[in-house]
Amino acid sequence: MTRLLLILSFLLLTACQPLPPSDRIELSSETHKGKWLFINYWAEWCAPCKEEIPELNEFAKIHQNSVSVFAVNYDGLTGQDLQLEASKLNIEFYVIEQDPSSQLGFPRPTVLPSTVVISPNGTMHSTLIGTQTVNSLSMVLDDG
Repeated sequence: MTRLLLILSFLLLTACQPLPPSDRIELSSETHKGKWLFINYWAEWCAPCKEEIPELNEFAKIHQNSVSVFAVNYDGLTGQDLQLEASKLNIEFYVIEQDPSSQLGFPRPTVLPSTVVISPNGTMHSTLIGTQTVNSLSMVLDDG
């Protein structure tokens, strides 16, 4: 439970939506408590990442009550540069400015796209490599 609180605290401190500041959602620990966390690594130059983003958008909408989806830019973009790229790719889920891998204790992916899955109890469940679909992402929940 302590690990889950650490994860949630980190994500809450670094997460933002790819929207103008006035449209940002205020996050609280209750927002992600008891949910699966999907942390997706992407880059603008990664063609499979571009294919995957609409699937992640749809997955996040379908499973909004049980899942929180976060995006980490592989190239380390921050601020306006990050928001611009996220907007260009139509990322509709939370965008994290800082890579959480070292603080959350999982290795930084070396292949794109990659999605790290954290279970509702705060432990790392798996790392999904390659382009995912709504179905492949949903299977994680079924296997969980």
